[in-house]
Amino acid sequence: MSGDVTGEEDLRAFAAAWQDTKDGQTGSRYVDALHAEGRSDEALAVCRDLWDLGYVVGLTEAAWVEHDQGDYSAALASMTAALDHLEGDERLYAVGVVGCWRWHHFNDAMAEPLLREGMAHYGSAWAGLGTLLRATGRQEECEEVLRAGVTAGVLECMIPLANILSRRGERAEAEVLYRRGYDLGDAHSAWNLAIDLADAGRLEEASDWRWKAAAGGDELAIQHLIDEAVSDDH
Repeated sequence: MSGDVTGEEDLRAFAAAWQDTKDGQTGSRYVDALHAEGRSDEALAVCRDLWDLGYVVGLTEAAWVEHDQGDYSAALASMTAALDHLEGDERLYAVGVVGCWRWHHFNDAMAEPLLREGMAHYGSAWAGLGTLLRATGRQEECEEVLRAGVTAGVLECMIPLANILSRRGERAEAEVLYRRGYDLGDAHSAWNLAIDLADAGRLEEASDWRWKAAAGGDELAIQHLIDEAVSDDH
């Protein structure tokens, strides 16, 4: 889904544009606006109108709204239905999404071909393939896939590979990956790095990275700092 749209004024503008010109672009923007305001049922109604008008974005947008609602079965059905109507990179992206959801939400190892097909177009599918390989006992291939993803700059592959390295005691290499992930915008990398630094006795650095993780929205880091503050009060 695209854009950060909030506020009633924006919503009215997108609604007016949709009523004036009912096409894929205006409909998609209106769906995003409604969903951003928490009006998901209305967003899904617009998705249905889009699909009735022949715009496949009605299916793909519906899939993301349903996914955000936690209705993973409906989301998977919508995105899967879209595959027959998409071409090129858009189709490969959707293939990656379908594979990722089948594996992540339904533990379906038969998603492997989809993950492989779509991984270059959807980073979570690349990382998902790595976790599937690990879960099915193919550790060496898992690391090869994740390392290839890191080399390609796929952010989603950095934490999984760093976690494997950390658990194996290769913390210097893991630290490099955590730092790189954080630099690319992944606050969870900061929290994982903080744990490793604390275990290594680098307590001041660990504290700094916990704060960075919390500032980036990592829930574990935020809760840790809250608990720490409560403990200090007592």
